[in-house]
Amino acid sequence: MKLEVRMRCRELTDSPKGFASSDDGAPFMKALFDFLGLTYKKPFTCCCIVPDPEHKKRSPFADRPGVKPRWKPCHAYGSYVFTLNDAAVSKVRIVCAGDFQDVACEVLRQILRGTSLDKVRTSPDAKRLRELPENATPEQVKEALDWASKNKGNWPYAEARLFQAVHGYDGSWA
Repeated sequence: MKLEVRMRCRELTDSPKGFASSDDGAPFMKALFDFLGLTYKKPFTCCCIVPDPEHKKRSPFADRPGVKPRWKPCHAYGSYVFTLNDAAVSKVRIVCAGDFQDVACEVLRQILRGTSLDKVRTSPDAKRLRELPENATPEQVKEALDWASKNKGNWPYAEARLFQAVHGYDGSWA
């Protein structure tokens, strides 16, 4: 399993501030995290959880020159792919079995439909978000990443979040 950070400008990892993600509707995301009892910190970096390739049968033509890999929604965040190293992966503090903002919209939809707030807090969508303790072991982080990846259901990918910007020493370019 690996964590990929997609970005539009690869020079940011070399800057003193590093690369950090942002949320569309950050005040809403913060309010939702508070509502669910989760920590919301800035800066943060979101990463796509990429499971190890399973041993699937592949066409012998799948890797021929000129064939582009299938587009995925996480590709919209940028064409540059920065893969986190083990030290950076160990700093993951929240995982989502889906995309953070898409799951947040689903939770908001339940609230707008008039679902009781207690039911919303315990809904399957709200349970797609899991926070790890500050002193999480590498095994706990790996288990959380595996859980998010395996429980994403029909969502196209799962995400993880570090409560920090990433720098060049946190990984390598794909």
